[in-house]
Order: sequence, then C-alpha cells, then structure tokens
Amino acid sequence: MITTTNTMVYIGNFADMDTDETDFDVELRDTVLGTYDAFSDLEVVDITSYDANDDSAIFDDESGNGDYVEYTQGGVFHSSRPDASMLYQARVTDVNGTVHDIEVVLVQMTNGDVFVGDKENLGNFDNLTIRSIELYAPGNHNAYGYYTWQNAENTTVCFCAGTLLRTARGLRDIAALRRGDLVMTLDDGWAVIDWIGGTVLGTPGHNAAIRIGAGALAPGVPRRTLCVSPQHRILIRSRIAERMFGQKEILVAAKRLLGLPSIGQDPPGKPVHYIHLSLLRHHLIEAEGCWSESLFPGEMARKGLPPEIARAAFAETDGTDATPARLIPPGRRVARLLARHRKNALPLVGPDRATHPHL
Repeated sequence: MITTTNTMVYIGNFADMDTDETDFDVELRDTVLGTYDAFSDLEVVDITSYDANDDSAIFDDESGNGDYVEYTQGGVFHSSRPDASMLYQARVTDVNGTVHDIEVVLVQMTNGDVFVGDKENLGNFDNLTIRSIELYAPGNHNAYGYYTWQNAENTTVCFCAGTLLRTARGLRDIAALRRGDLVMTLDDGWAVIDWIGGTVLGTPGHNAAIRIGAGALAPGVPRRTLCVSPQHRILIRSRIAERMFGQKEILVAAKRLLGLPSIGQDPPGKPVHYIHLSLLRHHLIEAEGCWSESLFPGEMARKGLPPEIARAAFAETDGTDATPARLIPPGRRVARLLARHRKNALPLVGPDRATHPHL
C-alpha cells in the first residue's frame, strides 16, 4: 500500500452531504456554498493518504476498496475515509485583495470534515496568502475520489508582533521594521526586507499562534518564547535528519512541533497580530535566536504577493527560482524524525558553525 501526503485547505465540519451511499453522486452539494475566512475557518492540513490498490487515486468509501486517510486538524489526530468528492467554482481572495476564480476539488471525510484542494495540481493554491475562499457554484458532483498528486504548496508564513529579529541595528521588534531594513540570514548575512505587512486576528481559530518556549529546540534556542503561525517553518539541524533525508538541515512547520515539551498553541479565541516578511528570495532569518523562514517567493507569487515583491524576486531569479532555502520533508517522515529525537532526548538544533560563516 503506497502512502502519500496531500496538502489541502480545511474549511469546516458539516453534516453528511452524500446521503445515498449506493452511488457516487453528492446529493446535498449546496451545503458548503458560502465564504470561509482564513482566520476563523480555514486551516492548511497535510493529509496522509493510504492508497490500497496503488493506483494514485483515493476512492470514496462507496467503492469499498479500502483507501483511507490520516491527518491532524486543530491539534486533533483523525483517521477517516473519503465519503464524497466533487468540484466547485471558487473565488480565492489573497491578502492583497486580488480574487482568483478557480475550480477546486472538494472532499468530505466520513467524519464530516471538508477540505478543498488544487483540482489538477496546476499550482492555483501554491504560494498564496489566502484571506478567504468562496464556494459559489457546484461543478461535477459525481466524482469517485481524488488523486494523490493534488496538492497545495508554500502557504502563508508569518511571525507574531513582538518577535525580536536580528537586524543591522540590533535586536528589533518585527512590528517596528520597514522595507529596506537589513535582517540577518543564515546563508547570506545581511539581507534587505523587500516587503512587510501585518494582519490582526481577533479570533484566529485554527490559526492561533504556536509558541515555542525558550530552550525548546536546544539549550538557548530560542532565547525566549518564539511566536509564529502554525504553517511557519522552523530550521531543524541534526544528524538524525542527515541520516533520514541526506541533509542535516531541514524545515519543519511549527504545527508539527506541537506535543513536544515547551511547545503549545494559543487558545483559538486569543487575538494575535501576525507579521508577513518577504526578502528577495526564500531565506532563513534569525528570530529570537533560532532560524525560521521568510515568506516564500516562487512562480505563483505573481498571483498571491504584492506586485513589488514579485518584481523584486523575479528580477533576481527570472521567475524560475522557486527553491526553498532548505528541504521540506513530508509530514509523516517529520513525525518519525521528531519521535526519534524525543526517544533519544536529543536537541532539534545542533551546532554547525563550520559551514555557516555568519553564525
């Protein structure tokens, strides 16, 4: 049985839309019509799909072929099966107010959880900082499942206001930084902030802040509590990573670290001020004494990022450099890495000053 990881966008839990299990039709397809807000409804979720017959398709439960899924949503682990799949026309509004009219695949699990994904894996959800998703018209409602390659990549990353970044003027609150300020990066030393902006969430819901306590990753790392959004990736550096992935340094989403000592998530009703920060390319920035990513600028950034960011990024890369600063392994393998670290009581960030002159 082949397992793959699909990244989709969770929009909520709904009553059963597929009331007749004798066919693949979705009877109550209007149930999910409406608008879903990024800061109260939506969550980017990695879904581990178990393909029983190795055909790259995950069938709805009517087929009886044994496909199933596992995922963690809202901090809770779920094992379920796809119950209904269909297409919808959607208006996806990004953080700049730009509306992208696209067709999406929608999947409801047997537990009622509903996810939307990239219909043909064309990159429509890649690199978008999503503000809202409006499902306004049902499409094909007689689908039999989804494909394992339908995936969304490089979603929003952001720091909390109050986070101290190392700048050319010393440690500064990220909320006080402006375009043109210099921040310390792991690979290139000082780099210029190309764009910076913020969002205040009164009720963040599933997007509540992740807090990584002082010393949670290694002695003194971070120096004090680091507050980031759930999808924000943090640098892990270890020999276990090198043995598993062939690279000592990898990037792991903050939400993957939940459950480790001194790492937790704020209540869903606790307000948070997130700051989005972009450099000319993807970098690792020193924040509270540990390394974490800047906003990712790839090919699809033309749709989701402010025009000045896209222009700056593509001026350097000719629009072709969508390479992350470090390897981003699939969630299931990250879980195994973290389990090995915890079992052996090893820090998640080991020293490696020899290969990084800016450390």
